[in-house]
Amino acid sequence: MVAGCSVSREQGKGSAVMQFDVADGEGAVSEFAWSPDGRKIAVHSQALRRVAIFDAASGQIVARLGNLAGGVENVAWDAQGRVICAPLDAGDAVTIWDSVHNTVSHLPGANGAAAGTAMNMLVRFWVDRASNRLIGAHQMPAQAGGGSALSVYDLGARLLLRGKIPGSSIGAIVSGGANVAVVGQDSQVRLICLESGQVVRTLPTRVVGFGMVAFSPDGSVLATTGDPPYVPGKVEPMNNMLSLWDTRSGTLLGQIRAGSGEIRSLDFSPDPSKPWAVLGETGGSMEIVDWKRGGTLVETIPVGDKQIVVARFSPDGRTVGALLTRQARFLTVPLAPAILH
Repeated sequence: MVAGCSVSREQGKGSAVMQFDVADGEGAVSEFAWSPDGRKIAVHSQALRRVAIFDAASGQIVARLGNLAGGVENVAWDAQGRVICAPLDAGDAVTIWDSVHNTVSHLPGANGAAAGTAMNMLVRFWVDRASNRLIGAHQMPAQAGGGSALSVYDLGARLLLRGKIPGSSIGAIVSGGANVAVVGQDSQVRLICLESGQVVRTLPTRVVGFGMVAFSPDGSVLATTGDPPYVPGKVEPMNNMLSLWDTRSGTLLGQIRAGSGEIRSLDFSPDPSKPWAVLGETGGSMEIVDWKRGGTLVETIPVGDKQIVVARFSPDGRTVGALLTRQARFLTVPLAPAILH
């Protein structure tokens, strides 16, 4: 693709190779995740406290797990192909669900039994399949000062590795599991070494509200989303700015504004030869940007009416999955040939 060039597709004209209903009977949905082999998706409905697994090719439902304790906002898969979701019991951090054998296990709460059950559930979590580690955000007990903190788990051993890292409900873990990015109570972004627990770098930015942070596959870049700079007399949507930071120097590499409302999802391509990131937005569109060129817009893909779109690359990096949260529909959108080659 020529640097600086962008293309746009018309909605519904050859952009989606597959789309199907993921409402599972009723209700809106909130998040989804691809299985490691790309053959299935796990769809989470926070309102219904349920996770359902669908075949990504046929759209048929494969399995479902209900009666979750609630609280957890997202869903993921671990390296063994098990689903990570909200706990079945509020005293646990999350549930690890093996849908093939229909068995469940749990991660222990970071605060321990004395803290009360509600303090042990993770509000959000992020999984690094390379190291099979999970970083999760939880609420601290009032006697410990309240607020939020982050904890790191070994998924294979189901062990808590490091707990109560000061932070908020926003974080990310780098591929390989060596470092985490943490948004503190002061909204500042800090890179922390997990082995030492020391702050490696503090970035000159703040992340608030629905903001996010995410590492590039090689860990050299951290993407953050947040509010644009304030301009007197000019009203802009909140959380519509993507910023890219060099993790070694802390310098700003580039910024780009979302084209259709706020940014509600952020994902990097797993293909190391393709420097793409995809943004899911509230205006019913996805945008693909080049993170090695400071966030240059590559393609805009309209996928639905104005609603929150959660966009994730498939494991092979050739397709983007789009979850339309209000309509409870899932679309697979192949990347344009000019992008793939």
